[in-house]
Amino acid sequence: MLSPMPAALATACTHAEIPMLRFDWTGVAGSGGKSHYSDAADTAGNAVMPDRPEEEFQGALAFLEERCDAVAVVGMSMGACCMVPGAAASRKLVAYVSVSTGPDIGKWLYGKDPVKKAANDKLIFDAHAMLPAGVPKLFIAGSKDSDITPIPMMHAMLERVPMPRKLEAIEGMNHGAART
Repeated sequence: MLSPMPAALATACTHAEIPMLRFDWTGVAGSGGKSHYSDAADTAGNAVMPDRPEEEFQGALAFLEERCDAVAVVGMSMGACCMVPGAAASRKLVAYVSVSTGPDIGKWLYGKDPVKKAANDKLIFDAHAMLPAGVPKLFIAGSKDSDITPIPMMHAMLERVPMPRKLEAIEGMNHGAART
């Protein structure tokens, strides 16, 4: 969560008095514990992901839900994709924000295996379709993030996301949510 975009969104939630928990994977960017990430230098096609990303997020969300009547979730990149199942199941969700969602992240994770990439893309599209109707959903993508979050692919994914939903394309923003 070193990017300025999630930090700014967390601040906005705080000002709106919407409880939120900033979350990163175990052992990453100052989070405690040992990282479950595979070696990024591994060229054998292993996904550079925690072993149990959805479970880690669901644990963090359960922690917040035990203490609050309403929650907002803000995620970035593959983390945003991994938070979808927990957010979709939440009975206390009042807002969903996804930065650089990465509907095309499969080519980075499984680029050498078109079957795995297609399965990953379908999983991401299907998961987003399960987000609850009536809860506002904001998707933020950058014009300079066409490798992972291409705007046309975002539009295709969002056709299946229940309303209300909005895609905000930011001119000059890259995948790290910085302007270039």
